[in-house]
Amino acid sequence: MALNVIQQPDLENTAYDFMTNAFTIFEEDITDTEQKVVALNLIYTTLYQLTCFNAENFDTLCTNALGYSAKLLKRNLQCEATIMGSRLFYCPYRKDGKKVMDYLRKALKTAEAVMAKSENFYLLVKILNTYLFYFSIEAEFLSQ
Repeated sequence: MALNVIQQPDLENTAYDFMTNAFTIFEEDITDTEQKVVALNLIYTTLYQLTCFNAENFDTLCTNALGYSAKLLKRNLQCEATIMGSRLFYCPYRKDGKKVMDYLRKALKTAEAVMAKSENFYLLVKILNTYLFYFSIEAEFLSQ
């Protein structure tokens, strides 16, 4: 479960400060729910691409980012954000299937809470698609 880390402490510190500032902006300056969803997706995407963090810093940043998904006002948005954030633990530099499954289970519990409305059925489809995505990756890896 080791990360491919570019060994440049200054780069890691700068990137960590960048992400911390992004979290601060997310918490303090963004009030609109739709803007929060867009900002959270940008945070996830940025973390997914960064390779300069050691494992501990990467875990801290990912956990903090995923914690913001629970702070979204609507449960369906919380579920979608958790699904998207689960990918952080299966990026090109880290493969932690257990954490991915933990967050997908969390998304499933959130989705179950809003199943009274039939329009939220798409959440179950998204979760299933994500499970199948990871299953196909693992099947391809095992066949090689």
